[in-house]
Amino acid sequence: MRQEVRVIAIRHAPVSVQGICYGHLDIPVILTHEQSFSEVRTTLREIGSLSLWSSPAERCLGPAKVAATELGVPLQTSELLREINFGSWEGRRWDELEKEEPEAMKAWGKDWVNYRVPGGESALDLEARVQRWLNGLEPGLHVVFSHGGFVRGMRVLVNGATWKDAMGEQVAHLTLYQFVIP
Repeated sequence: MRQEVRVIAIRHAPVSVQGICYGHLDIPVILTHEQSFSEVRTTLREIGSLSLWSSPAERCLGPAKVAATELGVPLQTSELLREINFGSWEGRRWDELEKEEPEAMKAWGKDWVNYRVPGGESALDLEARVQRWLNGLEPGLHVVFSHGGFVRGMRVLVNGATWKDAMGEQVAHLTLYQFVIP
């Protein structure tokens, strides 16, 4: 009998800026890496054997490095775990985008699942990245420090949610989300 793959996804701490479009862009968070890890420390220590992963974004990688040190496990990073890429919109204010690129914003608003932001990704592109990461996993438990988009992609792929439903569900910061892939 094949052993199952289990994933615990943890979204990074809240970011310190508001109103900015970001995905791949490295944005500072309001907590130190140690404070971020302390929010999940007890649960992760109780888990036992695990494989530790992180998005290369500092808001994820910093607490993941603390976790690796405290748990005594190696840390693996993967570009596949990054947040959605907003391309040329990265780092720009949402209100400015609405004024400067109204047609692109309108197209994205109408079909954000399929619409690829200029130089970036669509929700379906993000979903495909998450699937590629899942396809490479060995059976066992994998703990991932990542992003809201990653958790939503997991909800679509593993739980069978639609993108609309996945976006309608909150993804709280520093909360553990568990998924089982038989």
